[in-house]
Amino acid sequence: MEYVILRIQNLITTIIIIVGIIILLDKQKGLKRFNGRPKYKNYTNDANLISGKYKKCFIMTLNEKNQFTKIKKTTDELGLWLFTKVRMLDIVEPIYKNQTLINKIINKHLDFVICNTTGNTICVIEIDDSSHNTPDRKESDRIKNEVLETAGIPLIRSYGINEEELKKQLIEIIYKRTI
Repeated sequence: MEYVILRIQNLITTIIIIVGIIILLDKQKGLKRFNGRPKYKNYTNDANLISGKYKKCFIMTLNEKNQFTKIKKTTDELGLWLFTKVRMLDIVEPIYKNQTLINKIINKHLDFVICNTTGNTICVIEIDDSSHNTPDRKESDRIKNEVLETAGIPLIRSYGINEEELKKQLIEIIYKRTI
């Protein structure tokens, strides 16, 4: 019986030592535990990891830029605000703070968001092109469509903007909101 107790004590001691070594190695790698996941050190002050690693890019494609000028002219005529490349999570959020629902939209951006002068979203415009034919983009578009519909935000999808048609659509959307 003493032999069994001694073996159990040795096993517990070994487990404690192994756990201690794992914790020590974990801290040496610069990891911190946060919600059960490793959180890496903040290297923002280390110029060697940042310097020369980024380049400037365009905020809009050439097609989006061409459509922007048409949309901007129309929104200016109607006294509305126009924003581009808005993160979806900035205009909608899950009713219940559910991380799975947040993750579905956290990396999605909308081409154009039109707001009234109080900052309330009137509608979203997505400019589609041939890149929207890929399976990944079709799924992303489906999620955007469903989320915006659920939130009650009208979505205009177009390959190209016709200013007169857009003006009619926006007036109709604004009229429906005031009824």
